[in-house]
Amino acid sequence: YSEETGPFYALAELNELLKSYGLNLRKVNLPSVDLQCDLFRLSYDAMEEQSKANANIEKLNSEQRYAVYKVLHAIYEYQTDMPKCFFLDGPAGTGKTFVYLTLLHAVRGKGDQAIAVASTGIAATLLSGGRTAHSIFKIPLTLDATSTCNLKPNTSEAKILLDAKVIVWDEAPMTHVHAFLHW
Repeated sequence: YSEETGPFYALAELNELLKSYGLNLRKVNLPSVDLQCDLFRLSYDAMEEQSKANANIEKLNSEQRYAVYKVLHAIYEYQTDMPKCFFLDGPAGTGKTFVYLTLLHAVRGKGDQAIAVASTGIAATLLSGGRTAHSIFKIPLTLDATSTCNLKPNTSEAKILLDAKVIVWDEAPMTHVHAFLHW
């Protein structure tokens, strides 16, 4: 985010976090912000995104390129028997984040919605338009076997997720198992 818009987005993110505790910015004496609830539907220039994707694809090694093309094929080739969920694994420094960025740029370069989430705030900052999984999916901060996500159907947040061609989730294994079982 820019220096100008960053504080507003930070407050909006904080407000989303406070909601899980039944609070909001006003209740904790912080200034409220008037941002649309579809915070993570960022506007991207498709030509710029495609240019970034093309530049990144040129830098991919053969294994990374295979992964990118395999996922893009699954997204854009409408075959019902094709896997739609992929798990990218590798040691630190092998270019997983670069693959994620390439996928995000490629999908956005086609004018489609691509959602970037991560299990930690630090990892989310490394992804273009990244947000935490807790924020996007309304996952409670404290999880147990009865926890459920607080994402309501028929909301603009739910519609954005349904409209997304891809959701890239970095460090998904770092998220508590109950976040996956009960949403």
